[in-house]
Amino acid sequence: MMDLADYEWHYYSGGNCALKRRKYGGVLATIIHNNQGIYEAAINRKDQVYPREENFISVGVFNDSNEAQAVINQILEEKFNE
Repeated sequence: MMDLADYEWHYYSGGNCALKRRKYGGVLATIIHNNQGIYEAAINRKDQVYPREENFISVGVFNDSNEAQAVINQILEEKFNE
């Protein structure tokens, strides 16, 4: 069974980031910096190393990347604690 501690945030230029598995690099969630100060948070429905865009579900648009990251963490903590 996997745990949220098996993942870590990776930050990219331009403000994008991804929550990736520490081992093998599967992407669990992303935050896309669309415009100045606009961040869209999305969670991957499938655990894949190279996820397809259609497998991501948007969980909201935020003015702050930290807020987007907190929402993703909260949703995933609930999912992993089921």
